[in-house]
Amino acid sequence: MAAAGTRSRPAGKAPAGKRRRVAAVVVPATARRSLVEDVAFFRVARYRALAPGDCREEDWCAAAAAIKAVLRKKRKRSP
Repeated sequence: MAAAGTRSRPAGKAPAGKRRRVAAVVVPATARRSLVEDVAFFRVARYRALAPGDCREEDWCAAAAAIKAVLRKKRKRSP
């Protein structure tokens, strides 16, 4: 008889039939572009004053890379 509070199976992945399905993240191109512009603006606004839409190309590329990394990580976690 197992002691109270112990498991009968080792901890780890749930059995195949009981895994939860996670919806994949899909971001259309227009929404992604808008998201990149917003992220670039708010990242740059922490360091210097600028008008919306006046981000440099390097700021825009850094924001696009950060968003791409987050979406890729989320996609890998999805079944």
